[in-house]
Amino acid sequence: MIQLDNLRVAFAGREVLAQVTAVFAPGSFTIIVGPNGAGKSTLLKAMAGIVPLAGGAVLYNGQPLHRMARTERARRVAFLPQTRPVPEMTALDLVRHGRYPHMGFSKTLSPRDHSAVDHAVAAADLAPLLGRSLATLSGGERQRAYLAMAIAQETEVLLLDEPSTHLDLHYQLELQHLLARLHTQGKTIIMVAQDLPQAFTFAQHICLMQQGRIVCHQPPPVVQQSGTLEQVFGFSLQPVPAGDGLLYQYSLAPADPPPPEETAY
Repeated sequence: MIQLDNLRVAFAGREVLAQVTAVFAPGSFTIIVGPNGAGKSTLLKAMAGIVPLAGGAVLYNGQPLHRMARTERARRVAFLPQTRPVPEMTALDLVRHGRYPHMGFSKTLSPRDHSAVDHAVAAADLAPLLGRSLATLSGGERQRAYLAMAIAQETEVLLLDEPSTHLDLHYQLELQHLLARLHTQGKTIIMVAQDLPQAFTFAQHICLMQQGRIVCHQPPPVVQQSGTLEQVFGFSLQPVPAGDGLLYQYSLAPADPPPPEETAY
């Protein structure tokens, strides 16, 4: 279980996260949404232990994150940031980096490590790109390579900051189905997304943020019916039955009618 207890983050004296309290159950799939500047990426970085806290705590199964050794943290939490460097290495070498927290002093891959790498490569459909340098890959291809690295890390929790960036629609949907499979396997997934229809269609829970606070943290139908989307974004989503579930599409509120023209006398 991940617990945020009165979490506060401030930069240059400006509070970016303000007393955020939330609980993410083991094996849950949560997508964080909100306007630009709402604090979504900062919240994810705080949960990964990357940004310092101005107050409160992040607890993993009751243990404060800041008290964990770096290796222990890396065995529990994999974090995929929105922007990343492009190191001089092949895609295969990058995926293998995901095994570093599990390797001994020799830093050599064991049969178990090789198996985890093979699984991650297959999950991200990366096999045709393994021998390619990261510098020669497209943005979407590099995104898949980094995602494979995070999968190879085999953590309990996967934190993803807008992982669909640079992916075309085909791979966006493949990514969502991949995350859905990882979720059914018991992994806790928390990600930031900008595409609201996709977020509401695939997530188990929606965490809606505004001005550094969580304003709603509920299953998608509850959030959609609560009216908070209209308050935060100025529009809502419309659920559409599809098979055994729901698809969501934008439902734009009609524009306010223009004021009546004054009649000249």
